[in-house]
Amino acid sequence: MLAVSSASKINLGWDPTIERHYNGVRSYYDITVHSKINNEVTERIYRTSQTLSDHSADALRGRGTRVFEARLLDAEGNETGDPVAVKDVWLDNNRDREGDIMEEICNEVSSEDKIKLQQYILTMDCHGDVLIDDEQDQTTHKNTFGAAAEFHLRSTSLIPQRTLTSSVGLAPSVHMRAPPTPSREYHQKVHYRIVFKEVGVSLYKVRSLASVFRSLYDTISGKNYV
Repeated sequence: MLAVSSASKINLGWDPTIERHYNGVRSYYDITVHSKINNEVTERIYRTSQTLSDHSADALRGRGTRVFEARLLDAEGNETGDPVAVKDVWLDNNRDREGDIMEEICNEVSSEDKIKLQQYILTMDCHGDVLIDDEQDQTTHKNTFGAAAEFHLRSTSLIPQRTLTSSVGLAPSVHMRAPPTPSREYHQKVHYRIVFKEVGVSLYKVRSLASVFRSLYDTISGKNYV
């Protein structure tokens, strides 16, 4: 109780790298993305225009993934360039970052296959762990709550997940979080963001079944070059 009552806003979960604004018509967010270029950390601020996906972010256990359509802000705070997709996610701290995996794949394939592969994968603009006061944003802060590598959750009976339906296209997944496993360990997570130049549409929002199968076909086709 003493640790919680004396903790700062940041240690209690406040994220200063996302600022909410209201312009009299709609609410939007200014999201800071940190990335390393030549071993130097740079900051880019993106202003959101809409939420592309967040249907799986409400689960108590999960990655809290949200994807926004946004545009880069220049030094004067004006929107510039084409719309991009900003993905905000919490990863297990021992997992490889999505951007690093994409770079590794592109570096391992031949030049010919790289050209073909670019037809099927998204184009990464920048990526990096979220930094607060020059430190990784994590689920556990040692300076306030003590060191804790993982949390042990009490075993309870599984509650069936309700099925979500959509008025158009395919319905989202029945499970809004990862399937239950015998393990009750909740590992420490790190806050991560990645920006893609292409802005997509969630598959369950697509009306055309032909387009859905085309997307699945492209996914398999791209995997053949990895």
